[in-house]
Amino acid sequence: MRIDIGRHNGKSVELVVLEDPSYVKWVLDQVNPSRRLLLLKGEMLRLITIFDEKPVVTRCTSPNCNNNATRASVYRGNVVPSWWCETCNPFQRSVFEDRPQIISTYKNALTHVAYFCRRRKSDYEYLIYAFAQAKGLTSGINEAQAQEFFCLVPPENKFI
Repeated sequence: MRIDIGRHNGKSVELVVLEDPSYVKWVLDQVNPSRRLLLLKGEMLRLITIFDEKPVVTRCTSPNCNNNATRASVYRGNVVPSWWCETCNPFQRSVFEDRPQIISTYKNALTHVAYFCRRRKSDYEYLIYAFAQAKGLTSGINEAQAQEFFCLVPPENKFI
């Protein structure tokens, strides 16, 4: 689906979900959206569900653990994630008085930036990009990579 309104006019929703999460947050926060914005919101929610269902392929950062991570921890005011599996405890290495926030979904990441990082656009972008990479996104984001990340490119059209 292509966006036909606003600053992202002509871009795919898939690309915007990965590239401009602050805009996604704005769309999701609209209480009484217009019909077109409501359709966009529905498509964004569908893609976020796909994003959340993709498994993390990054390894757990706990020493001596070989499991894949399932979640990330980040400290307040910070967006650099540490990756953890379900059996390891991210709180055991906490040397700060503040406990890290646990993030396992796209919306968790948006909420973390909104509440603990002053809604900085660059922080939204960094954290969602880090999550997408942990879920298999190759470096950089363009239309083709966004389509492939959300599994919308038929196998015969994928490049090797």
